[in-house]
Amino acid sequence: MTKTNKGPSEIMKKLFNDEILEGIELAPGYENHASHVWDVKTSCGSFIVRTTNLHNTRETEFWYGCRSLFGIIPFCSDSMMITNDMLRKTSLIPVPKV
Repeated sequence: MTKTNKGPSEIMKKLFNDEILEGIELAPGYENHASHVWDVKTSCGSFIVRTTNLHNTRETEFWYGCRSLFGIIPFCSDSMMITNDMLRKTSLIPVPKV
């Protein structure tokens, strides 16, 4: 696998059961972007993986507002796991694995 950063490869290993053949970080064309986007090729196909680049966001007004208004913590994907698992069983379109 082609790596430009050792962190995302560890994330990718958790996401894919198939052998990872290549992982290329896609540059958005500007600095200070909020996510890392990867083109990942496995023995089973090609996938786009997005990982957050945000750190120390838990105390900002935006996240506090999301938690207060909607009762969710958007940067914590555990709450999405149950929903995504249920959607994956019933949806005709691919649903991300959390």
